[in-house]
Parts: sequence; structure tokens; C-alpha cells
Amino acid sequence: MENLADGKLIEVFSHLGGDRRKSITNPVTRVGTGGDPLSYNASFQPFELTYEEVDGLYRKSKICEKVVDLLPQDAIAHTHGWNFGKSKINPSDCYEYAANFGLWEALLEAAIAGRLTGDGFVLLGVDDGQEQDQPVNERTIKSIRWCVALDKYDLRPVCNQFGVVESYEIIANQRRIIELQRKRFVHPSRVLRLPGKKLLSRSKILTQGYNDSVVQTLFDAFSKWDHSLGSSASMLARHSIFKYKMKGLATKAARNQEELFERFTAMNFGLSSLKALIFDADLEDAEFINQNYTGVVDIIDRLEDSLIASTDYPRSKLFGGAKSSAFSEGGLSDRYEWASLTERYQSSTLKPALMQAFGLIRVAKDSPAYNKALESVNPAFSSALQLTRHELAELKKANSESDISYITAQVITPEEVRESRFGGAEYSDNLVLQDVKPSSKLSDSQKQIAAIYDLDAASAVRLSDAECIGLLSQAD
Repeated sequence: MENLADGKLIEVFSHLGGDRRKSITNPVTRVGTGGDPLSYNASFQPFELTYEEVDGLYRKSKICEKVVDLLPQDAIAHTHGWNFGKSKINPSDCYEYAANFGLWEALLEAAIAGRLTGDGFVLLGVDDGQEQDQPVNERTIKSIRWCVALDKYDLRPVCNQFGVVESYEIIANQRRIIELQRKRFVHPSRVLRLPGKKLLSRSKILTQGYNDSVVQTLFDAFSKWDHSLGSSASMLARHSIFKYKMKGLATKAARNQEELFERFTAMNFGLSSLKALIFDADLEDAEFINQNYTGVVDIIDRLEDSLIASTDYPRSKLFGGAKSSAFSEGGLSDRYEWASLTERYQSSTLKPALMQAFGLIRVAKDSPAYNKALESVNPAFSSALQLTRHELAELKKANSESDISYITAQVITPEEVRESRFGGAEYSDNLVLQDVKPSSKLSDSQKQIAAIYDLDAASAVRLSDAECIGLLSQAD
């Protein structure tokens, strides 16, 4: 009798939902769906997201957008071209030259594309008289005319048996690069590569030579965290669930389901019209079920911690603020952690691309670096650590005290301090020693010491008068 009654009840509830004989599913709680937590099995093999899924998460979720965008944006914002040491090249001229063919915009777009899809590329339009599938001929480079940002769905790496990229195959058909398809392949010397999550060579065998999207890495943690928020909202929506009792329910369901249908319909009308449950005091009863939310917040916090760990970001970058005060130790920790993460990204991802780009810029005949002697070259990165006004004032005060001590001891000159601290667009914490000019900067005693001990001007000028007198007395 009870089994027959259950079958009739299923028919009644299906009819109330407007779809008879429908399988029991609930898209809110995910019961009976692919996301049913009861049927979920953990797997260590990553579920490969398609481009549509990755792009959908990026466009739908601000969290995913931040994870993809913020790091390359901040890293490139603190990139100022190249530092040439003592070479007679104006760094701003080279920065402007790169800006003229669009390097900085393309670099940012490719870096974001790399984190989103796994690999971003900057294809350089090097005018060297060679076809694009041939290595760049550095002796014949007239100019770098243009560049364009691409992603893993535009170029496919073609690797040898050791995993070394020998060429890139153009696989896209977008109009923006149709002109580039004069040849099917592009030589790596014409391509800057900016990976997302770097994979080992063995792992890239499974991914056709590509690296991984950072969205792929955080997907499991993000989906659990997002599902926990949805489940919490579902709990609130079902907060007023009540327990309903009807005397002889099983018998009525087996005998006449239309009677039950009319009864449940009447109850629904009562709830919608009178905002009250109407039932027979003798034959029916209803009571609200007390929902227990104990531990829900703790669970969501643990899942939030897991999400943060999967991104490497500090909490304040993902959720707009640290749990503790911005001026507390926790707030400072977030700022230092972000600056460290940005520095690692600059060193591991941006620096190789910038060095490869400058290797071509310096030999381009229309470049400000052409035929200029170079002792050293490095990307010019500034710190991403954002100091408060109070912290910056304290830093300047400490530096000024040490600068005065160095100047008094003639270790450095006032001109070196002024140029190092205030010669750039922003205050610098680094001191750069300049070439000391001979003759006029040497005192008489320093000139005598230079002549006696065969010292160069750079060494002699750093001797104090007292030191010179002592050395002269020893020489006598």
C-alpha cells in the first residue's frame, strides 16, 4: 500500500510542477544533476576546461578576472623599459621607440592572454628582409615596424624530441592576422612568449606543448567555494520549510490522487493569497522545521582559504580588503606578499621577453641604441610595494641621515645623491654611483697622492683631506 501511495504522490508532485513523469532533479540543490555532491568523486587528473568555459568564468566572475588581470597589469605598470648602467643611452628614448611599434600594449594583452589561456605571444614585425619562417638576421634589421598580441589559439608550438620549440604554426583564421599567413610557420626569434602557469616539459607532452591557464588551477577550489555560497543561499531560501501531516495520507494517495491534487492546490492558493497555511485542525497538522546553521560560516571560510591558496594572491587583492585592519600587521603582510609575487612574475615571465625584445631593438638601424656601446642591460623594474605617506616620509628621513654620513666621509657626492634619489619620475631608494671626472674635482693634496701612489681620479677623489695628509707624511 505504501509503495503504491509513494508512486501516486510522485505523480501528484510532478503534476504540481507542470511536468508529469519527470525525473526527480533539483537544479538549486543539484540533486539528481551532474553536480550532485552525493555522486561526486575526487580525481587527481585535472578536468580540462575548454576555451568557452575558461572565457565564461573570466567574463562572469570578478574573482577569476582579478586572478588573470591584476598581476600582469601591476607588473607592467612597474616596468620602465631597460637600465643600461653607465652606457650613454637614454633609457626613455628606447622606451619610446618600443612604444611606437606598440610593444607595451601588446605585452600587456599577451600577458593577460597567457594567464587566461595558458600561453600568450607577441609576434614582432621585424623588417630584416627575411621571410617570417626564417631566423631574424640581426645584421640587416632596418626597423621593428609593428607587433601583435596572440594566444594559444593563434599559434601552436612545434617542438623537437627534446621539447625545444623550433617554430610556431599559425592556426588562427581571424581577420586580424590573415596578412600574417603568407607563411604557415613563424620562427621563434620573432615571437615573445608569456606563459600562464608554467608546466614541466613532460607535462607539456600532454598539452601539445602549451602551458596551463591559471583559471584551470583554481577551478576546483573556486567551484567548491562558489557552490558553498549557492548552497548557503539555498538554505536561506528554504528557511521556512515546514513539516505537514495528513491523517490517512497513504490511503488517500492510493485511492484518489485527484483529491490530493486539489488539496495541495488549495494549500498553495492559501499560501499565496492569505500568506497563511490553511488546514483541517482534526485531520491535518503542520509545524516549521528549525534550521541549524551552526558551522556554515566556518566551512565557507575554510573554502575561501583554499581558493586564496590556489591563486597565490593575498586576500586583500581578491576580496578588496584584509580580514584585519589595513594598518595592522595583516594589512602590511598582504602588501609585502603582493610586492614579492609581482617581483617574481617580472623576473620569471617579463624579463625573458624584454631581454629578447631589446636584443632586436639594439641592432635595428633606426633604434636609439644602434651602434652604442653597452656595458650591461637589464629590465628596469620598480617595486610594487605601495608605501603610505607616513612610511615614505620615514624612509626619506632614514636615507637622508645615511646620505649625509656618506657625503661627509666623501664616499659619495651630493650630485650622486640628487641624481639617484630625485633624478627619476619617482623617489628612489637606490643609490647609483657615477663616473668621477678627473682634474677639477681633485684637491691639491688628492692630486699629489694620485701622482705618488699612481691612483686614478676616481680613487683619489674619495680620499679625505685628513687621509691625504697622513699618506703624504708617510711618503715623506
